[in-house]
Amino acid sequence: MFLKFKLGFTLTELLVSLGVLGLIAAFAVPKVLTASTDAVANAKVHKAAQAVANGYEKWKQENGSSPTTTPADIMTFVNYSAQITDGTSMDWVPVSVTDFTCRATSVGLYEGLCYRMPDGAVIFFIGGTAWDTFGGNAYNGLYFGVDPDGKTSTSTANSNSSTATGFILQMNGRLRDRGHLKGGGQSLQPQYTPNYYKQ
Repeated sequence: MFLKFKLGFTLTELLVSLGVLGLIAAFAVPKVLTASTDAVANAKVHKAAQAVANGYEKWKQENGSSPTTTPADIMTFVNYSAQITDGTSMDWVPVSVTDFTCRATSVGLYEGLCYRMPDGAVIFFIGGTAWDTFGGNAYNGLYFGVDPDGKTSTSTANSNSSTATGFILQMNGRLRDRGHLKGGGQSLQPQYTPNYYKQ
């Protein structure tokens, strides 16, 4: 009597296996891609925050710490690639009509100079003339926004991909998180996500 040994898979088994793998890939691949995109964006935001903090330290070495220090003063010591002043909009408050308009002069809370970083992210100062110095507000801090994708738009309604966040640089040189990626906020309290800028 001869024994039969099964070598390999049947066509049905292969098709079922491929179907299961395809189903897993359909759910897993988008999540992996999103996680990768978010990781890159968070890295750009963290790098921008550190660049501002380092610029402030250099400013203090040459000029001392003063309540009259402005964001423009600090940005003279930050390695940025270009200023944006042409009236285009950057993401600021996602799912809202409130975006930040890049202009040569600051009139309101959500317009003023924008600085494009070498990695493509854009830093801008939020607060206008009301919060334009450390001593100009009760928090002794300057509020910066960061749009990590750096895409500009001529529309002020949900201009880009809704990725924006912010941080506060305090007069003592500490960074404080005040917004979070894909959620930004305007409240004066820290947001409900990990404070990953805190030193």
